[in-house]
Amino acid sequence: MKRIGDKAARVLLTIFGVKTTIIIGTILTFAVILIAIITGLMGTISTSGGKGSKTNTQCVTYQKDGDEEDDDEEDDDGSKPQSTSTKTDSASAGDSDPFTKGTKAYENAHKVFMAFVNAGLSGESAAGAVGWANSEGSYDIIGRAQGHYGGGINDSISKGAVPTTGGTSNTLGGGGIFQFDPYTKYAPLNSPDWEDADKMVAFVIDAISKGDWNPAYDESGHNWSFQEFAKQTNIDETAMSWNAYERGNMAYVRPEQKKADARKFAEVFEASKYKYDDAKFQKAFGGGGASSNNSSSSSQSSDDDDGDDDEEDSDNEDNDNDSSSSSSSSDSSNKDSKKDSDKDKKSIDTDKAIKWYKDKLGKVKYSRDARTGPDSYDHSSALYYALVDGGAKESGSPVDTDSEHDWLKDNGYELVYEGA
Repeated sequence: MKRIGDKAARVLLTIFGVKTTIIIGTILTFAVILIAIITGLMGTISTSGGKGSKTNTQCVTYQKDGDEEDDDEEDDDGSKPQSTSTKTDSASAGDSDPFTKGTKAYENAHKVFMAFVNAGLSGESAAGAVGWANSEGSYDIIGRAQGHYGGGINDSISKGAVPTTGGTSNTLGGGGIFQFDPYTKYAPLNSPDWEDADKMVAFVIDAISKGDWNPAYDESGHNWSFQEFAKQTNIDETAMSWNAYERGNMAYVRPEQKKADARKFAEVFEASKYKYDDAKFQKAFGGGGASSNNSSSSSQSSDDDDGDDDEEDSDNEDNDNDSSSSSSSSDSSNKDSKKDSDKDKKSIDTDKAIKWYKDKLGKVKYSRDARTGPDSYDHSSALYYALVDGGAKESGSPVDTDSEHDWLKDNGYELVYEGA
């Protein structure tokens, strides 16, 4: 009996021990699973919070960082800005918003706007020009060198930043508010003029007054002369018309951004308050802004050299009372004009022009985008520079295929054949 009892006790203890082990193991297993679940949830919450914090920080940085360009934005020559940093301190960030009064960017953009208005342009046409240029360089670092987008004032040509075109191109890059290309046509490296907004606009006004406006590049669809552009009040159209000066590669231009920036500037600068002023316009641009709207030449002036608009011409045409005397007077005027034109024509040294070509053999490349030298030209610009070197009259900018014929005739050449 005792043996049976001992055996029964051992069996019971064994059974009880197994159950106890199972119960404890089960509890521990559930505890481990529960801890794992809780840990996982905490990790997910922590990770999610971390992402949110990072995103918010990036948004603030991009919003305030004036030295950072949109990754998708490209210069008009096709090169893509490469951001080198997204960091900025609060002081420099505060200067980067051109639409907020009190910032450095706003001050510079407003200077450009008012300079154009004071030259007679309507507020809307001035806003179009300022809006287009906003995505060219920037208004906080107005001397920004092409290819430099992250180092604050150190990205300015005034501080020695050398513009780069990117890729394999060895041509000089552009710089400044309007991305003057090549940059050397405005000012040399390290010049303080690269941080002078007034001088930059004065340079542009002078260039346009000499004919540097090509209606063939007008993206508004109107092919306006500069004077016609100066009178416009449609913001979207004035923004796109400004390409007649910029002559950017539209494959790399974002029209909607240009228009949106122009609209915003028109709003903050109250563009509608400023009307076209012919007296101011004539003083600033003279006949250089009145090139014909159906001409694609950037160097040819309109037959209407006094700058009168088409309505005034129409009024004169409708006046039939003195048509005979008007015609006679016009013929006489044209003859006098031709005589004056003939006097202005210079003798061109063809041998010297040919030497210009020979000197460039093996030293330059062909480029339609970087066509103003000194390292690359296209056919028309090469011809222009060669003949100018030989004594031809300069125009505001190198002639293109459409304008070189008139320019050649203006320099004494005779058209002997035209055909396929």
